[in-house]
Amino acid sequence: MKGVYTILIFFLLAITSLMAQTESVNISAWIEVVELPATKKIEIRGMIKNESDQELTLYQKMELTKSGSSGTAKHQQSGSFTVSPNRTKILGRSSFYKSNTDSYKVIFKIHNDLGAIFTDSLSYPEKLIIAEKKTPTKTLPPTPAKKEGPKVATTPPTTGKSLPPEIKKLLPPSKSKKPITSTKKSRAAVPVDVLEIDGLIIDETRSKIARDFYDLFYKKWIAPQGAKNFSIYIREEPSRGRGAQVSLTLNEQKIFQNFVPPRYDALENVVNFAIRITRARLRDRANIDSQLKEEDQMGSGI
Repeated sequence: MKGVYTILIFFLLAITSLMAQTESVNISAWIEVVELPATKKIEIRGMIKNESDQELTLYQKMELTKSGSSGTAKHQQSGSFTVSPNRTKILGRSSFYKSNTDSYKVIFKIHNDLGAIFTDSLSYPEKLIIAEKKTPTKTLPPTPAKKEGPKVATTPPTTGKSLPPEIKKLLPPSKSKKPITSTKKSRAAVPVDVLEIDGLIIDETRSKIARDFYDLFYKKWIAPQGAKNFSIYIREEPSRGRGAQVSLTLNEQKIFQNFVPPRYDALENVVNFAIRITRARLRDRANIDSQLKEEDQMGSGI
């Protein structure tokens, strides 16, 4: 009987382990539009609410394209973020003047290392209303009234003259462009085992030049095959002058530090050099781990 109970316990533990691997937690995300009367601007915000009881680390990307009197402009923000349990957080924001903006479109995404978790978009105006051609209204024969009551105005002829206020109240409201305050909150499930996947690139920069370094590194980064159990920290070190001092830490070991100039071509050269060094370190670690596993499988021969 003890053997049967032991097998049953192991079976229950295996089922529990499988259930834990497929466990997921919920987040809510949406795009928010806020008018700032003090500056006469509109601010677009990418929002998230962590509805779980554990801290989440994911990635976000927000793209804004706007058109107006000053032309068409495109802004993009991306990077990793951490949100505490049961907290709401602003992930990205972009503002512009309302007076010189005719239209805009926002695309907001949240993803992890395996792909997209949440995607939403917002456009203003939602639909362009095309004015209908004015046609003369047909006059219908009057119908006998059954009871006397308040007179209801018929559809007025399109003469171009302004209508009395009494008649305007009886007409349906005219269709016009209205600002969108926010999109609907969409709920998404995030698997717990996905949240624990390694390979994070963590942004700890402050200045624009250092942030540009992070964005370009994140865009170009491809982990070498077999690389596991690692996190890359991109930090900004104290520096003087127009550039920035950036360092890379692989887990707990600093592997790179260099000056980043403000010019894009020079910045790209530094990023490419940093990626080569990081990939080489990860390949070396993967080879060492593979050799250790082979030696463990061979045994001592005793």
